[in-house]
Amino acid sequence: MIKNTIIIIICDVGLSRLVPASLADSVTQYHTTKAAGTFYYIDPEYQQSGKLGTKSDTYSLGILLLQIITARPPMGLTHHVGTAIERGTFSDLLDPAVADWPVEEALRFAKLALNCAELRKKDRPDLGSVVLPELNRLREFGMRVINEGGSRSLGQHSQK
Repeated sequence: MIKNTIIIIICDVGLSRLVPASLADSVTQYHTTKAAGTFYYIDPEYQQSGKLGTKSDTYSLGILLLQIITARPPMGLTHHVGTAIERGTFSDLLDPAVADWPVEEALRFAKLALNCAELRKKDRPDLGSVVLPELNRLREFGMRVINEGGSRSLGQHSQK
């Protein structure tokens, strides 16, 4: 993740270097007993079993997505966001540096991120059929907002 000042905040979640390059394109699961990476981004099932799967990256992505909208550190972030959603205070967690959040769209984004960060791999969505289409929809939403007048109309667009 890079800030607008071109300073790298997160540069490696660690798992990509565990799978040998010779196997990277030919396997969907890999087993190792050597844990590596930044603790808060590592798939909890991988931490217990040492088995990497296609949904191990989905967990890391979920944590990163939550950080994007909250500008908060990863420790306990899924708990904080989930609790705020339950209590109806989700908008209080959004990054205050963004002046006019489209709260409904941000909430959808947060729920997607929470699904990605589920503790069990089997409960995480598929990147290709669920996550990517939703991210594309949100990108198109953002482009519409930009093309139709910018941030002052964000709240109006979230109703569509």
